[in-house]
Amino acid sequence: ALTLQSGPVEMEVRKLMSSESGDSLQSEAGFAWHKIVWVPAVNPVTGHDSLMVSEYDISELKKVQEDLKRANEMQDLTFASISHELRTPLHGIVGLAEALLAGGKCTDSMGRMITVIKAQGMRLSCLVDDI
Repeated sequence: ALTLQSGPVEMEVRKLMSSESGDSLQSEAGFAWHKIVWVPAVNPVTGHDSLMVSEYDISELKKVQEDLKRANEMQDLTFASISHELRTPLHGIVGLAEALLAGGKCTDSMGRMITVIKAQGMRLSCLVDDI
């Protein structure tokens, strides 16, 4: 005996489309994505349990999802590259400022300016890390 759940059941499937079928967006060499939904129901006339089945072509939705996934991956790679390209010179600036301060051959005025350079370099480095 078939036992029905209380709610709808959904499934996404890839279907091989025939060449004469023009009703769906074909992708991946003749395949199209479809969503099938089964909803338990009661026939109002007979009172018997039944199923309402709907099928939707979701090929375009799947293509958009895949495009968004690729765009997100490219965005992650771009941010990682930009972050690296900014972080490298910032660490150099902070390191040079620390070396100048540690050398002890700076006037008080120069020491204050180098301290500002170091602090701002570290602040920018933290902002880059947040990217």
